[in-house]
Amino acid sequence: MKLFLKKTLILSVSMILTTLFLSGQVNTNNYSSISGRVEDAKTGKILPYATIFLLNSNISNVSNSQGFFTIKIPANSSLNDSLAISYMGYLNKKISIGDILSVKNAVIGLEPSTYNINAAYVRPEDAVTIFEMAFNRIDKNYPVNPSGVTGFYREIIKRGNRYMVLNEAILDIYKAPYNNYSDDQIAIYKGRGNQNIKINDTIMMKLQGGPVSSLYLDVMKNPFVGADLLMAKELYDFKFGQPMYKDGKSIIVIEFDQKNTVSRILYRGKLFIDSETLAVLKIEFSMNVEENKNAWKEFVKYKPDNIKIGVESANYTMNYKQLGNKWRFDYSRIELKFNAKYQGKWMKNKYTVISELAATNFNDNTAKIDSKRRIKMKDIMTAKVNDFTDENYWEGYNIIEPDESIENIIAKIVKQLKKRSEN
Repeated sequence: MKLFLKKTLILSVSMILTTLFLSGQVNTNNYSSISGRVEDAKTGKILPYATIFLLNSNISNVSNSQGFFTIKIPANSSLNDSLAISYMGYLNKKISIGDILSVKNAVIGLEPSTYNINAAYVRPEDAVTIFEMAFNRIDKNYPVNPSGVTGFYREIIKRGNRYMVLNEAILDIYKAPYNNYSDDQIAIYKGRGNQNIKINDTIMMKLQGGPVSSLYLDVMKNPFVGADLLMAKELYDFKFGQPMYKDGKSIIVIEFDQKNTVSRILYRGKLFIDSETLAVLKIEFSMNVEENKNAWKEFVKYKPDNIKIGVESANYTMNYKQLGNKWRFDYSRIELKFNAKYQGKWMKNKYTVISELAATNFNDNTAKIDSKRRIKMKDIMTAKVNDFTDENYWEGYNIIEPDESIENIIAKIVKQLKKRSEN
C-alpha cells in the first residue's frame, strides 16, 4: 500500500494488482429481503463476516462486524429453498425461506463445532509440507475456467470518529482461472459516494486502487503474502495451530510469521485448510508494522518532510466458499490504521481505512472486460463513483450491512458540508 502526501494524503494498496467489471442485474421491483444477526447460540457472542447464501442458487452475502446481514433474493424463489449460514468453527445452519421470511431481524444462533481428535485427519507431514501441498493442489480445489462474478465493494475513511469518505460500488468481475497467471478484471457497474472534507483538513486521505487491492488478497490466485511462493519457507516460520471444524470438515490451522532473520516487514497470520482436500478455506493475516518507525515506507508514495506518518496496524481477511466441488472467492477485508503528525506539534491525527469486497452472485458471463472500463491500481474510487451514480438501481442489490447505517453516515457528511458552506 502506498500513500501520496502533498497537503493531500493518497493511499494505495500496492500489495495488489488486478481489475474490475459487472454483469448480473437484479430486478429491483422483484425481490424479497431477509435481515438478521448471526451469533453464538450458547454465549450470544456476535459472529462477524459469516457467509449467508441461498442454498440452491449462487446468491450470497456476508454479515458485518456486528453480525448483522441483509440478503435480497428473487421474489419467485421457492419457499422450500433454504438460507444457509456458515462460520469457521461452527456448524452450518439451514433455515427454510418460508420460515425466515415471516421473521423481522431474525437472530440466528450457530452451535460451536465439537472438536473430536479421533475423527480428525492426521497427517505425519510438518506444517511447511502441508502448506506446500495446499498450494500445489490449486487446480484441483479452485476453478480452472474463468467465471463471472457480481461483487459489492465499500470503502470508508475516517479521521478519528468522523467519516471523511464513503464509497460503494456494484462491480462486474471477470475471475480468471486459478491455474494461470492472467489477471482478474474489474469494472464499476453502479456507484455512489460522499466526501466530508473541511477547509481546515490539512491532510486529505484517498484510497487508490481499492477494489483491485481487495481482490488481490485472493492468495490462491496471487500467492503468497509478501513473497513468491517458492520463497515462502525461506522467509516464514510455519507451525500448527489449534485444529477446528467447519461444516463437518476437519480444519488444519497453520500459523505463520516472518523469520527473526528477515529484516524486511512481512506478515503473520493463520491459514485454515481442509484436512481432506487440502483446500485453503480462509486466511487471516496482519502486517508486522507495530513499533516499526519505518513501516510508513511500505504505504507512502510521497510525503512532505514536516509530516510524520505512523502505521498502527494493517489487518487482512480473505474467505472462500464452496460451490460444487470447487472453492471460490467469497469475501475480503482490509483495515488499516495510521496516524499523522506535523513536526513540532503534540497532537496526532488518527485515520482508519476500511475496504471490503463480497462476491454476491456468480454467473455464466465469462467475457473479458473491455480495457477502457477496467479499474486500475492508480484509480481513486472517489473520482470514479460519481460517473456511475444511479440511486434507482440500488434497492434490489445485495450489499454488506454497514457497521453504522449508511443513511446516518451520509447524513453526518451532508451536515458537515452544510456547516462548512454556512461559514
